[in-house]
Amino acid sequence: MDTLKEEPKTIAEINFFERNNLMASLQKYPTEAVYINLLLYLFQSFNKSLEKTIDRPEIPSIQMFWLVFRGFNISTQLALQGHFSESYAIISRSAEATGYARKFQTDAGLVDIWFKKKEFTLSEFKSKFGEPFPKNDNLLHPKIWDIYNLTRDYGTHSNFETTVFFTDASKLDTDNQVFFEYSDFTDEINTQRTINYIMYCHFEFLKVFLELFKLKLNQTWISELEGVITQYDAYKNTLRKIFVPDIPDITPNK
Repeated sequence: MDTLKEEPKTIAEINFFERNNLMASLQKYPTEAVYINLLLYLFQSFNKSLEKTIDRPEIPSIQMFWLVFRGFNISTQLALQGHFSESYAIISRSAEATGYARKFQTDAGLVDIWFKKKEFTLSEFKSKFGEPFPKNDNLLHPKIWDIYNLTRDYGTHSNFETTVFFTDASKLDTDNQVFFEYSDFTDEINTQRTINYIMYCHFEFLKVFLELFKLKLNQTWISELEGVITQYDAYKNTLRKIFVPDIPDITPNK
């Protein structure tokens, strides 16, 4: 059929198709659309910005980078459709991928262990591979670990926190009823909050990859990333009045 010829076939075509869909879905959030577009550009231009040859042990770290990039696309689309806990599950995987990339760069021998993971029991793999977020690693702690921990609780695992995005228990005590078709999707402030949290997470992930490949990236890409981060941080600070309730000043009088 002729319609099949119009479907995207390559990764590049799929990315272009998804990007257009994403931009169309962000019409209610024009400022967020600007920064998401910039993030997509930074992700997509990363490979072209590598000026030096990638050594074979570094290839898995590049795989992790592209896993994070795909995660950004998918988690944002899910959030815009009201699937917040599912979006968080993707972010949790991306945080783990960022931790793995860091591990690969600090110990190339771990790549082989990761590649042969199926040959080990889970406990054997954990013993050989070590913690994905070592506490003494300032590049991953506290921010990447905090992202992983929060999104794991609110998305990956079947915790109470994962259900709060679609459960309305406001009438549990009065009418003994719980509604499972509830969603904060209609709450534009909550959607905007989630989209900005997704952007915050992926800027933090990009900062890690910047450090991992800093010696191989051209200065233009580095400057672009740093410039966008500065701009977004300034915008993010303007959202505090929207997302964070006013806390009364209870400082005792001197």
